[in-house]
Formats: sequence, C-alpha cells, structure tokens
Amino acid sequence: MVRMTAVVVCAAVASLVACSAETAESDRPSATAAPSSAGSSAGDQCAALLDDDALTALGWAADSTAEEHAGRCERRAGGSGAVTVLTRAVTGEGPDAARDALDAQCEELRSGGGYVDQPVAWLDPESDASCFTSLADTRTGVAELYLVNTMDELIQVRVEALTPVAPERVQEAMSNVAAAASDLAS
Repeated sequence: MVRMTAVVVCAAVASLVACSAETAESDRPSATAAPSSAGSSAGDQCAALLDDDALTALGWAADSTAEEHAGRCERRAGGSGAVTVLTRAVTGEGPDAARDALDAQCEELRSGGGYVDQPVAWLDPESDASCFTSLADTRTGVAELYLVNTMDELIQVRVEALTPVAPERVQEAMSNVAAAASDLAS
C-alpha cells in the first residue's frame, strides 16, 4: 500500500511540475525562429524560410539545411557565409507598437555608422515598414533587413558574407526570405 501511494504521489508531482513548466514557458515573451503555423515544427518552419533559393540567390551552394539556433533560423553555406532569420512578436502598447519597434531597430543600425535605407524600395512585396543596411564596400560583412509583416511581427533577415557577394544578390536573397516570412504568417 505504501509503495502504491508513493507511485501515485510521484506521478501527481511529476504532472504538476510538467504543467508548471508549460505555464511558465507560455507566459514568457518570446522571440521565435519563425512565425507560428499549426502542425509544423521549428525545423519545418526554418526550412520553409531558408530554402535553397535563400543561398543560391547569393551564389552560394545549398549544401546544408536550415536549423533553429539560439532562437533564430540559420543556414550556413560552407566558407561563404550564413543567412539567419528572427521573427519577434511585438509586445508594446498602442496601434503603432510594431512600427515603433522597427524604428528602434533601424536607429540602432544607424548608430553603427553605416547608411540605412528606410523604407526599402527594392523589397518585394514593398513595405513602408522596413529598413536595410548593406554589406561593406568589400562586398563582405553583414547586411541586415528589418521589416514588419502583416501580423505586426518584427522580422530580421541577416546575411553574413565571408566571401564577396554582389549587392543585387543580397537584395534578391533578402526579398525571397521576407516573402517566405510573410507567407508563413498568413
């Protein structure tokens, strides 16, 4: 009888701990690797965001898979570089909270000393709520794109080029990833 009671108590405690962990997790604000889609895993969402076109548009070999890493979708291309995407729910108050969050990120890009294009004219579909900083004159380094999608989520697309990449290729790749992020969100 004691053994049976111990098993029941242990099962109840384990169940309570699991429920508490789930509740605590759901209460936290989160930055997700990709917009939520019913029935799909983070890995599936990353693969949809960073498909082969994301790398081939840059002139890179698509010989790796997209993976969730530190809350971001990331896809590496050997010694050429990497593309990462972060989608973040905006938790601010008011009707312009998403735009305010975007403006803060764009201002942070400006504080780095580089030119920031805002809004981004080449983005397809065009978005007034966007900003972009390009690669260095060497065509290597980091290029970043921020935009607000239709769900008022802030999207960051980042290209880290270890080998030279033409600006048109960076724009094409980022436009493809931005469109994929919009498709997942709808």
